[in-house]
Amino acid sequence: MSQKPDDLDALRTIVAALEPFDEKERERIMRWASEKLGVQNVTAPVGQVSTPIGAIVSLPTAGHGGAKDIKSFLTEKSPTSANQLVAAVAYYYKFEAPANERKNSITKEELMDACRKAAIERPKAPNVVMVNAAKFGFVDNVGTGAYEINAVGENLVAVSMPTTGHGNAGKKRNTSSAKKNIKKKK
Repeated sequence: MSQKPDDLDALRTIVAALEPFDEKERERIMRWASEKLGVQNVTAPVGQVSTPIGAIVSLPTAGHGGAKDIKSFLTEKSPTSANQLVAAVAYYYKFEAPANERKNSITKEELMDACRKAAIERPKAPNVVMVNAAKFGFVDNVGTGAYEINAVGENLVAVSMPTTGHGNAGKKRNTSSAKKNIKKKK
């Protein structure tokens, strides 16, 4: 006979698992877990104080050290392709921009403006770049010319792209030729 799971044990497990992470990382993990479980707007039942689950772990509304400008964000993330650029710009506007500039989706105009502000070469065909980033799986088309960062894109920008103060900053990745040399040595 199996015991009914204890919800407080589940809460303790979640809190213990999230303790080593900073507040920004906790927010991202909670959002991914909610998406994975298909849970939306987690709050207390009616009649109790309605508290979003994020409040349990004191999640912030702004980025690591407050809002950054788009130029410093793109410089920090160093996108190496047009697809990564679209993901980074969409991520910035959704999570890192000052509160009055935040938006859930971006259009080619925001992409071009971000390139201008960051002194990055502007794509010659921004519509095509946006469509390709969606086909690559970093953003979702949410309307006429509007694209929103998805979990894959968030992971790319937050975890895989270089960040100062994280383990992936400045690390070189093995290229296919480097992998071949490693295999030859064995």
